[in-house]
Amino acid sequence: MSLTLTNSPIESHCFNLPEGDGVQLTLAPGRLLRGDPDRRDWPHFESADGKVSSGIWSGTEGAWRVEFPAGQYEFFHVISGTGAIVSDEGMRKPFGPGDAVFVPQGFRGVFEVSEKVTKQYMFVQNV
Repeated sequence: MSLTLTNSPIESHCFNLPEGDGVQLTLAPGRLLRGDPDRRDWPHFESADGKVSSGIWSGTEGAWRVEFPAGQYEFFHVISGTGAIVSDEGMRKPFGPGDAVFVPQGFRGVFEVSEKVTKQYMFVQNV
């Protein structure tokens, strides 16, 4: 097996904190479990094929269902706030400032915010 490397320009995207109001996100009523969270997104990058996106997300207190289909993954780094992801099997993973979280394809469960969370995220899908 051989590997071919090519030189290409490197495009970097640095983003640390949200600027401005961001894009307000809504939840389908069937997904909302608790609270009335204000969820906002500050997208910073999306690949031309739509398979990779990154940015900053922020949400206030609440809980809602999440389901990751086959081929969709998320990595996020918590800037501030506290919360947890809880799988349908009952495995609870709390997170807070400085934590890095990986959500695998096929994950089904609940995303909880205890104290307003701001995170840097990267989604990879359809791979």
